[in-house]
Amino acid sequence: MTALPIARPRAPLPKPRSTKPARTVSPIIREIFDELDRQGVPYSAAGKRAGLGGPQLSQWKHGLRAPRLDDIEALVQACGFRLRLEKIPSHGPKTR
Repeated sequence: MTALPIARPRAPLPKPRSTKPARTVSPIIREIFDELDRQGVPYSAAGKRAGLGGPQLSQWKHGLRAPRLDDIEALVQACGFRLRLEKIPSHGPKTR
């Protein structure tokens, strides 16, 4: 007779990494990434056009790093847009 191999207990599976969603990013940055998605432009290509690195864009998107204004402007221009100020309606004079 042939001896059957002894089944060894398996090591427990490692706990999954955090399943928390990415941190909330600024609405402006979110809108830039939404526009890149609408245009079908890979983030790496947009970053290259703007003189930025792919990891840098990923950090912005996930709220791990805050972009500088000149970098935001460069990325927006790489998407074919420009930033502009828009007056928001006043709700009356502020009181202290």
